[in-house]
Amino acid sequence: MKNITAKIFTLISIAFIASCNRPTQNIEPCPDPARDSDAILLSTLWLQTSDEAKIAREQAYDMAWQKLQKNLELYSEKVFQAGKKPAVVLDLDETVLDNSPYEARLIQKGTSFESETWSAWVNEAEAHLIAGADEFLQKASAEGIEIFYISNRSEANLGATLKNMEQYNLPFTDSAHVLLKSDDSDKTARRNKVEAQNKIILLIGDQLGDFAEVEQMKSFPADSLSNHFVLIPNPMYGSFTRISESEKENNQ
Repeated sequence: MKNITAKIFTLISIAFIASCNRPTQNIEPCPDPARDSDAILLSTLWLQTSDEAKIAREQAYDMAWQKLQKNLELYSEKVFQAGKKPAVVLDLDETVLDNSPYEARLIQKGTSFESETWSAWVNEAEAHLIAGADEFLQKASAEGIEIFYISNRSEANLGATLKNMEQYNLPFTDSAHVLLKSDDSDKTARRNKVEAQNKIILLIGDQLGDFAEVEQMKSFPADSLSNHFVLIPNPMYGSFTRISESEKENNQ
């Protein structure tokens, strides 16, 4: 049923492209938001249908596994001497869980992100896994790595999020390891909470904020990002879609 649902949303998106671009008197004009959504439409289709997107994500997780093994060897002696367990921290959305069907719904309706529709999608607990995520997580768990998921999903959606993850038997699917947002979207405090009991040897996400806040990065060693973070491709949304007017002028 879930596969069918996802494919339906993909087909809706494709049909929507055709209806918006094919001149005919029998088709209602597209909603205004849809006319301006070529980028999000193509990004969603790329993630849902292209072999390139699947391969890029799988390659990212292959790289994550290589970095994890390297860092585990590098930090193992210090970690165990300090009485800490090595840990991996991952984002959820577009890193472990695929929400492109939600984006396709927005395109089909000519609307944009809203907390209410997003929460309704999350509560359906029908997001599929990102290619490569399951294999990586199972291998990391078998290696004795503790896994934490730090997401800016609302804490109100914890039950549905755990239900979605449990369908795939993902390791460490419990409230102690799935840390959602209460008030602050800055993930620093939650990462620090993990670091207090564990040694984080790798972070994985689709935004730089899944590694650290911009100001924090300035104080990190130059190779810290390269050695300790793996980026999962996500062209659908992110900080790049919220460029300020001043930045736009500077980039013109």
